[in-house]
Amino acid sequence: MVMIIGLISFYAIYIWVEHRTIHQHTYQTQTELQRIDKHFHTFVTQQQKQWRHVDLSHPADITKMKRQLLKQVHQQPAILYYDLKGSSQSFTNNYEQLDTTKMYLISKYRIDFKDDTYILKIYMSSTPLLKNIKKNSGQSALIVDSYDTVLYTN
Repeated sequence: MVMIIGLISFYAIYIWVEHRTIHQHTYQTQTELQRIDKHFHTFVTQQQKQWRHVDLSHPADITKMKRQLLKQVHQQPAILYYDLKGSSQSFTNNYEQLDTTKMYLISKYRIDFKDDTYILKIYMSSTPLLKNIKKNSGQSALIVDSYDTVLYTN
């Protein structure tokens, strides 16, 4: 009887520790996603007035725009891809042409340029945080959105 109570107690404590660890990793991941989203929202908001004067039909303006987006994408602790699409042309740093439908869409913006209106989408492929969770702790990683919809799990 004592052994059964001991096993049940051990199992209950084990489940509690696992649940707490998963909850902690979920919170850290959500915080990181919110920080990245806020960073891009601030960037787009600050640049929107300047972008109204940029004509993406000129090669110099295209180069300037690509440099700005690449700088913002590479400052983040995750593998991010941007996709800037207009009615006549599009730009991306997804050179391998990976399937973006399997990636996490962080943010989407409608941006007015001098020549056309473009849609900017920012995708996340993976993060070092998820790799650390998998490698170091051997725990499951879980990303949920604000409606508790499971977006990623390993």
